[in-house]
Amino acid sequence: MLLARGCRGNANVQALIVSHARGGIGPLQSQWRSTATLAGSKHPTRKRVAAAHAKGKVECKTDVAEKLFATGLTRTNARWKAAADRPRVASNVDRARINLVDERLCDDIFSYYGHTLRDRHHGCDILDLFPGPGVWSRKLNDLLQPRSHILLEPDAKLYQPFLEPLLERPGTKLLARSGIEWEHLGDILSPEILPHQVRQGTSYPPQRNDTLLVTANLSWSPKKRFHDFPSVAVLALYQFMKAIHNANWFQSYGLVRMLVWIPDDEKSSILPRSVQVRRRLAVEAELASEWIVEVAGSESDPPQRFVRDDHIEIESVQRVIERMRDQGIVIPPGRESSLYLANADRKDKVIAGQQPAEFTTPRTRVFDELVQATTADSSKQQRRKLQVRRGYYKRKEVTYEAIHELLKERQALEAAFMAAGDDKEKLAALKEREEQWEEQINRHQLHIRKAWQPTLDNLTAIRQDPSLLMWDRRPVEPLQVKPNEFLPNFPCALIDIQPKAVSRQLWQGGVEREKRAPDIANLLLQHLLCFGTTPVPESLRKIHPGADQDIMPGAPSIRDPALGGSPLSGWGALVGRCLNERQINELMAAWMESPFSPNFQDMVRSTYADDDEAGNAMLGRAQGLRVE
Repeated sequence: MLLARGCRGNANVQALIVSHARGGIGPLQSQWRSTATLAGSKHPTRKRVAAAHAKGKVECKTDVAEKLFATGLTRTNARWKAAADRPRVASNVDRARINLVDERLCDDIFSYYGHTLRDRHHGCDILDLFPGPGVWSRKLNDLLQPRSHILLEPDAKLYQPFLEPLLERPGTKLLARSGIEWEHLGDILSPEILPHQVRQGTSYPPQRNDTLLVTANLSWSPKKRFHDFPSVAVLALYQFMKAIHNANWFQSYGLVRMLVWIPDDEKSSILPRSVQVRRRLAVEAELASEWIVEVAGSESDPPQRFVRDDHIEIESVQRVIERMRDQGIVIPPGRESSLYLANADRKDKVIAGQQPAEFTTPRTRVFDELVQATTADSSKQQRRKLQVRRGYYKRKEVTYEAIHELLKERQALEAAFMAAGDDKEKLAALKEREEQWEEQINRHQLHIRKAWQPTLDNLTAIRQDPSLLMWDRRPVEPLQVKPNEFLPNFPCALIDIQPKAVSRQLWQGGVEREKRAPDIANLLLQHLLCFGTTPVPESLRKIHPGADQDIMPGAPSIRDPALGGSPLSGWGALVGRCLNERQINELMAAWMESPFSPNFQDMVRSTYADDDEAGNAMLGRAQGLRVE
């Protein structure tokens, strides 16, 4: 079972025991609460779709969708209310599940991405969590021809008629168990169920196991929240990452690849598209994964505060277009994103940072429409509205022109610092020049200073080699899904996760565990990410006075611009949320090797200095940082 904690001492979450069963968490199900959130501006909101359900407007364009809808599984609908013979499903059936119901989406996915699966996993064992009506499961079985296919479906009685064609195939078995109820999963991962699999033990590093493939559907609507986790999907993904660190559950058989369906509006939790949303789960996934690829998903606008510079987005998609051309991969017609279509035939190469940042958001599109619609004959009110909006965007333009000039000076300072080496006179002169530059930033208005950090961080992320974000390293552009390919009509995303061996400091399978290295490393990572916009040296000092002077020499990449770092301080320094894998591993190794670093108990007290109750609870439940 997994015990997880929040970022700054939530005593309840520290003691969280996850036991998911049939859409709830056992006896704690009453603590779940529904949340209505946007599924992307190009798709209906969850509230609107729920209203459509009530009016009988759910779109069922396939036979599977019609049959699944006819079971009465979908929430209240007018035409069922009026029917005397309305089907009634059992009260303990999970009504919130989102199921894939269109085979054509599966066909497009496998024609586009299937070569990466077929070449490695043909004839493997498949562990299939929450297969539902089995559309995806059947197509995956067709592609891989597995020697065994274990379906873990808690609502087996409801879905068995849909799964019968698949169950007739040799090696296929349906178990009425929840795929993420860990007590049950421990019984399932046994020689009786998986006779061909052998546990690798605690030897380091663990080896890749291509003879086992895990696929799961973690999509629910409405979402169900528990403590600090926004949904079951995020909670399960966090557990999957911890299983890699701990080499347990199905990851005890080696590094096992995972294909996971999640709600489209939750994919940013594990695969963020901007540094602002790169949080604990995403960083843990980066440290434990060789790749994380969005194979299919929908194109939706992120919240305006998380939008990146248009030049960064264009550079990112141009890179993936080049990779796809090198591999001879072509997107199936009708599955292209608008960004891909706009840049597929573009000849000029865009490099972010060479011009002031520009942003395309729903508001800018509305402004463009307003400009086109306003003429000399328009009403005074409309012309006034256009004048106000022009003033707003002129201010934005001036803001990012000022930031662009500051970024050019920062780049020049970094180059000068690296060229100066150990020359004390040059370093002293450069330090004075850096102070003048920082004073220039401090003189700017507040809105410019607020826009500085996200602009700098996203530019730092794309300029690294490899890029900081897994999204910018993607080998293929995601296929675009449609809401009516799922029932209920909410778009979902398919995420491909290939685990890798984590660093020894994070590995909880061997000798390092006895030294509490993984616990200390987790606390250190948690602290750095909690103060995500704070310079790394300052964050280290908050944990332990003088820690930056002792630890930073052991992490030289933090001050090397070529490796994603910066020799500057203050406004120009590298912040916690921009730490890449190499920098994090160097920090953790230097922390463990330093004789002056605080022990685990002192780190807990420092982390929970403002919450004695949470700190004491953490010390009393130190095992809560691991999966047991």
